[in-house]
Amino acid sequence: AAYIPAHSSSVGAIAPGRGLFSIGKEKVMPFVVEKKVLFDMLKKTIGIIQTKSSLQILSNLKLSLSPETIETTTTDLDNYIKVSGEIKGDGEVELAVNARKLFEVVRELSEGPLTLSVDENVITIESGDSFVCKIAGMDANEFPQFPDISDKKQIDVSLSALNDMIRKTTFAVAKDDARPALAGVLWEINADKTGMVATEGHKLGSCFYAGEFNVDSKIRSIVPP
Repeated sequence: AAYIPAHSSSVGAIAPGRGLFSIGKEKVMPFVVEKKVLFDMLKKTIGIIQTKSSLQILSNLKLSLSPETIETTTTDLDNYIKVSGEIKGDGEVELAVNARKLFEVVRELSEGPLTLSVDENVITIESGDSFVCKIAGMDANEFPQFPDISDKKQIDVSLSALNDMIRKTTFAVAKDDARPALAGVLWEINADKTGMVATEGHKLGSCFYAGEFNVDSKIRSIVPP
């Protein structure tokens, strides 16, 4: 069994514990999620976690557990990623937990069901009958709120087209922050085509695809590479 504090990398032995856990006065049964489901979610969200940040909370991800859904949310304040998966349990609970510690623990576990429980911002992970790990987290209220986009448009772009546009433009993005507009990729969406353009002043990358997109007028935005 292992316990990992939120502000330290030290590990010490604890006694394993099972059964109900509490959130305030409410008793909630532990949640069960497949290791593959949780690990795939972590792989998709951990990419934007900052290794060095003046805000400790940005080293964490927000873990949200509900009766049928588990969500992981990460941010570097410029980008936000939210991924959901299937889980079994009762009640609802959220906490912020160190993303890389959670990722490293889950990565080493065997395939199969994992039992997750939370008590006073400490998450307990159990795998089979022989592994128990506790990671101290933080209050989820300290985690930055996911942006509320009220006037949003949804468009469908094939994964192959999106990958191609990214591959053919990001190489030309400026590497320094002296010219912020050139440190991103210009993504343009029209009713009949979409594409990306990037330049750092000496080289240029662009890629466009024709199609039908649900927009009333041209949309242009500079996005991080």
